[in-house]
Amino acid sequence: MSTREVREVALRAMRAAGTSAGEAAAVADLVLRAEVQGWGGLAALRQEIDGGAGSAAATAAVQDGVLVVDADPRRGPLRLGVSAFDLVAARVHREQRAGVFVRGLGFQQAFVCLALELVERVGATAVLAEFDGGGAATAVVVCTADGCARAADPAELDHHLPAGAVMSGGLYVSSVRGGERAGLRWPVISTTDQRERNRVDAINNGRRVEAGDWAAAHRASQGFLIAEPAK
Repeated sequence: MSTREVREVALRAMRAAGTSAGEAAAVADLVLRAEVQGWGGLAALRQEIDGGAGSAAATAAVQDGVLVVDADPRRGPLRLGVSAFDLVAARVHREQRAGVFVRGLGFQQAFVCLALELVERVGATAVLAEFDGGGAATAVVVCTADGCARAADPAELDHHLPAGAVMSGGLYVSSVRGGERAGLRWPVISTTDQRERNRVDAINNGRRVEAGDWAAAHRASQGFLIAEPAK
């Protein structure tokens, strides 16, 4: 599939689900970026639309300096992820360390795109960590100013999270100024050059997509049709 087709189908699927034009465009851009890198953009979109996307608002409270979000389950993972990273970007401009914990949200490979984008936006290290229901970190990705994403050892990171929040499980998104050197010892899973090669290849040759995910997205997209301009 061409990159244009992937983005268009994702956009229409989100609009058909009742999301605003701006939110649908943000999700469609994320789906495309993740799919180009082989990070499951369409698979995440399938979860989004299967969950019955709506416009339910999340509730949030600050606990020990961390914004803890209790999200409505009707709001899918991609929209929650986009919102969480936007919140961190806004907070880190005022603080040395800023974090948002979204209860019940699991790790998506597509979120690595958002973490890398966060580094570019705020010039600080971005950390993405998933916690299980027992409060243990099960997956951690650290993105640094050199454009690399690294798979970190969960046991080596101090997330400064309130215990009551992590015991329910969820995803922690944070940004730390001055944390670049700490992340360099972990194995690299993505570089700027790799991502650029993937992007150019996708533009020139399209992307092979998983048939079931594509069929689900295409089917959902049929619920939103754009009228042809009058002649």
